[in-house]
Amino acid sequence: MNKQILTSINRIANRQIFSKHSAANSLQQTKFTSRHIHHQFKRGYVNTQGNSNGWKIEWFYIPAGVGFGVIALIQIRHIWRRKQHENGVVEIPYEDKAAAFVFKQWQVDLLRKLPTRVLSRAWGYMADCHLPVWMRKPLINSYSYMFDCNLGEAMQSDVTKYETFNKFFSRNLKPGMRVADKKAAVVSPADSSVLTFGTMNTPTFEIGQVKGLTYPLSTFVGSRHPFNKNVTSAFSGKKQIFSPGTCTVDEDEYKLCYCTLYLAPGDYHWFHSPTEWTIEHRRHIPGDLFSVNPRALKSINGIFNFNERVLLSGHWEHGPFLYAAVGAYNVGSIKLDIPMDRDLQTNKSGSIGPHKDRLYSTGYLSKRGDSIGNFLLGSSIVLIFSAPKNFQFAVEPGQKVQYGQALGYIVEDKVAGG
Repeated sequence: MNKQILTSINRIANRQIFSKHSAANSLQQTKFTSRHIHHQFKRGYVNTQGNSNGWKIEWFYIPAGVGFGVIALIQIRHIWRRKQHENGVVEIPYEDKAAAFVFKQWQVDLLRKLPTRVLSRAWGYMADCHLPVWMRKPLINSYSYMFDCNLGEAMQSDVTKYETFNKFFSRNLKPGMRVADKKAAVVSPADSSVLTFGTMNTPTFEIGQVKGLTYPLSTFVGSRHPFNKNVTSAFSGKKQIFSPGTCTVDEDEYKLCYCTLYLAPGDYHWFHSPTEWTIEHRRHIPGDLFSVNPRALKSINGIFNFNERVLLSGHWEHGPFLYAAVGAYNVGSIKLDIPMDRDLQTNKSGSIGPHKDRLYSTGYLSKRGDSIGNFLLGSSIVLIFSAPKNFQFAVEPGQKVQYGQALGYIVEDKVAGG
């Protein structure tokens, strides 16, 4: 009996010892495996079979692709609008519909508290992240389909060659794809949709934003701007329009015109010179980054006065000329292609500071169709210029135009049927 009891106790002890050894071995093996896997992952691959023919896992910039997917889903509402207006006409605020909801000033003040600048910088960071080759085709082709990008016009039509989305946004066109109309007085500076145009009411100097909404020129250009000084003096009964010896204008023979153009996300993002003119001054006004699509224009009065913008001013043969590139949500980056100002940076981090001026001391002559700069996504351009009384716009509200296409003619120079 005692012998049987001793035998049972020995068996139990052996089992416990075996279990302890097994657990220790397993733990040691687990630690080795963890260290091994960690080491292999640091090297960029995991060999699951213990030999050189194992499965290789490569590292990619996945967050960039995920971010672009989210942005694409957020903006997918644009798809049906594109398809609905295949005839080249887009919905614009001029249409006679029920009055749109317009935010009150206190509501606009609340909206300005939103971190649109930070979010736009985050978008810009993602758009500048390297895209793996295998990810470029599905992402860029999907974006092109959603926003109706014409890749056949691009100098580089192979989307796998665009290392980042920003390089895709700033793609160039093939030579000869756009030809500037030489008979027009002013041509479109970009592939865009015409939002508003007309003659400014010179006593008030208000620019038309949408039907029923206007915003003051003085606020748009900022304090002590040379363009504002020139036009207010020129159209207040004085003959001289700006510096002595440059040009004199009779108010009875000239008018002050404006035109606002909207660049959609799928448009070619470079903007060009609309005529032959001399650029003399640049002002960068930091600001908010509200969306500037037609729906937003109907809801926020004076939206262009809030948004970050770059103003180029100078003169053409008929007097003062102002060219404004206006930033928008997700479009905080405005790049200039003017040789002496290519280092301009917009939407910097930190609080919104005062405007920054730069004088082009010798002036910069920009010919019709010359490159002026680009947006890293869609945005808006506002043109304001003095023109003869017989200048007439040759576009319609909502019309889709390409850069180089005529915006307006001086009547006696217009060729019938041109």
